[in-house]
Amino acid sequence: MNDLNIISLIFLSIAIGSQHEPIKFNEISMIADGINHSVPNEKEINQSINILFIKN
Repeated sequence: MNDLNIISLIFLSIAIGSQHEPIKFNEISMIADGINHSVPNEKEINQSINILFIKN
């Protein structure tokens, strides 16, 4: 997967998992795995979150 695909997968996982309550870090990986059968590592999740929420 390229960087844009990983970021999109993380963003979608956060959106799905946080509909009713804040999502926990490990839940992001579980949801991403369910969507794409690809478990993002901690570095990929952190980088994606930084890009999604810090960049304008």
